[in-house]
Amino acid sequence: MLFDDNKRAVGVEYQTNPKYLANPEFLATKYTARRTVNARKMVVVSAGANATPGILERSGLGDPKILEKAGVSVLEDLPGVGSDYQDHHLSLWAYRTNLTPEETINGYQDGRFDIAERIKNSDELLGTNGMDAQGKFRPTEAEVEALGPEFKKAWDRDFKNAPDRPLMILALYTW
Repeated sequence: MLFDDNKRAVGVEYQTNPKYLANPEFLATKYTARRTVNARKMVVVSAGANATPGILERSGLGDPKILEKAGVSVLEDLPGVGSDYQDHHLSLWAYRTNLTPEETINGYQDGRFDIAERIKNSDELLGTNGMDAQGKFRPTEAEVEALGPEFKKAWDRDFKNAPDRPLMILALYTW
């Protein structure tokens, strides 16, 4: 994130990591060059629970002890950034489907679809996240007990009195 002299976020600087580039032919272009985007009104950092704290910390926002240890200049002392982090546990399962490529979103990721053309034609797949079904799971009290005292302590603290908070979410994606 980029800031002005008043510590106001005014833009972002980013660079595509070639290691994760879906289309290797882009490596020979300026696609992987460092880029700067300036905001007209506001900067929104939305990289999920896994990546947002790291972006904020690399930008100088966070616990000074952590930032200094990482060699990052402290812009603002915000010790709560990255604290009490709880990971997203994820299991991906591949499966065969009789869906056509036009019924799944992987054509966007693997480069088969011309994204600019799809946007121009208001492709309906642009309006989906690909999640066809999901389920939220919570263990029974007997299962909590069976998982041991450490789990039970965390369960009682973080989940027991929050019946709408799942321990796990299972989602099926058309990918």
